[in-house]
Amino acid sequence: MASFTPSAVVFLGLAVGEIREYFQTPRSKSTPQSDETRLLSSPNPGRIWTYLTATAGFGAVAIISFLFGFSALTVFLGSLAVISLLLLSRQIAFLSQQAEASPRQIMSLLRQAKETTEAEIKTVVTAKNPQFEDAPMIEPQSFKTYSAYLSKGDLLTVEAGADDWIRVEFVSLTESAKLEAGKKYDWKRGKEGKNLTVEYEAERNGNWNIYIFNLAKTPLEVGVTLTVEA
Repeated sequence: MASFTPSAVVFLGLAVGEIREYFQTPRSKSTPQSDETRLLSSPNPGRIWTYLTATAGFGAVAIISFLFGFSALTVFLGSLAVISLLLLSRQIAFLSQQAEASPRQIMSLLRQAKETTEAEIKTVVTAKNPQFEDAPMIEPQSFKTYSAYLSKGDLLTVEAGADDWIRVEFVSLTESAKLEAGKKYDWKRGKEGKNLTVEYEAERNGNWNIYIFNLAKTPLEVGVTLTVEA
């Protein structure tokens, strides 16, 4: 039975740490923790095996000590088994909360990504706002998107220049949906090179996306100017 003394000391240390962490964790009904904060502050799931083993071990030894008539040792080990069982329940509860929070985190990230995408392709040039300049850094084999609203007869001019090859495309919203889905699509105007000037006269009223593709194997800073002439 004496061999269980070091294990009991280690277990008590873990238990004291859990209790201290529990009472030191801020709690406020008016400012509940977010999913991310709760997941970061939750105990280590690996402790479940520690408490599971401790509960079984202390329980088994408590039964044996009871059979041999060691009442004081039985009470001591039985108490440790109960504490271990309570801490095990707490760990399982935290894991349940984590499993519930993960889908919410994913949905939150998807909403943020959608909002970011919508912000990036918002209309930047129209007849009322006829010019826009930018100099984005575009990653290899990636692209930057701009948007323009054109009335029939409006002339859209895009000037784009970089130190390596790029491609400029004018694509309608209908065809843009196919492009974003990785499907075959058509463009109204397309041109490749290092310093490009691409023009398009609108055949109808509508929205158009302008894609600037980096065809190089390294990131490129691309100077872009969009102009609309009514």
